[in-house]
Amino acid sequence: MTRGARKEGLSRRHRFAGRGSFAPALRSPRKLRSPALLLHLLAGQPGVSRLGLVVPKRLARRSVDRNRIKRLVREAFRQDQW
Repeated sequence: MTRGARKEGLSRRHRFAGRGSFAPALRSPRKLRSPALLLHLLAGQPGVSRLGLVVPKRLARRSVDRNRIKRLVREAFRQDQW
């Protein structure tokens, strides 16, 4: 990976810092459901949105497809931040 490529990703403040930091969002009672998507919502710091993705095999069987979905959603989230 080149140095310039990192600037295209999410900054540290927009990423979850580890496995334990994502768990409260999954346990949160606030959820938005659709046939293809389940969104877990959790209030955080004002002005800082975080994104964590889980794409189940039920939605996309191949890992290549699941990773592509995650890349597309991350990019949409990243572009919406600025």
